[in-house]
Amino acid sequence: MSTLNRRRFSLLGIGGFASVAVVGCGNEVGNEVAIQPTQITDVPGAPPTLADMATPGGVSEEEDAGTGGGAEAPAGEEVTVESLDTLRYDPEQLTASPGSVITMTNVGVVQHNFVVDDLGGEVIPLLNGGESASWTVPADAPLGDHVFYCSVPGHAQAGMDGTLSLVEASAAAPSGEGEA
Repeated sequence: MSTLNRRRFSLLGIGGFASVAVVGCGNEVGNEVAIQPTQITDVPGAPPTLADMATPGGVSEEEDAGTGGGAEAPAGEEVTVESLDTLRYDPEQLTASPGSVITMTNVGVVQHNFVVDDLGGEVIPLLNGGESASWTVPADAPLGDHVFYCSVPGHAQAGMDGTLSLVEASAAAPSGEGEA
């Protein structure tokens, strides 16, 4: 019996060494690529999202260089804003007049919407990636600053908000326009 056990033990040992040799030869050092996505800080109730691998906050170098303002439009004109998966709007400062059209495009893959509580709540509904929708600022909207945000749980808390400044049409129009 002991001879039979030694043979089994020897065969198992040889098989083990052969397995290590095959695995070791098949794994070349230096050819491995480790992909580590950047995760945005978790906010309770928010779905997990991954950050853009671009510049922080999804801002391009040109925008970061101090172009300064946000999107502006006189009454009846269009203001465009993009919703980003970095949980930001681009731009975060909008200037418009009553009657202006605000168009939001979701350039990411995570759903986003556009909510202005004191102008009717959700004025642009949830959009999937690549979708766009528009909203016309009501003619009787009060002038001044209004906060807009994304109401997807955790998005506003992570910083997905901005300011919509409503001004008189003549104030948003280039000089000479809008005067009688």
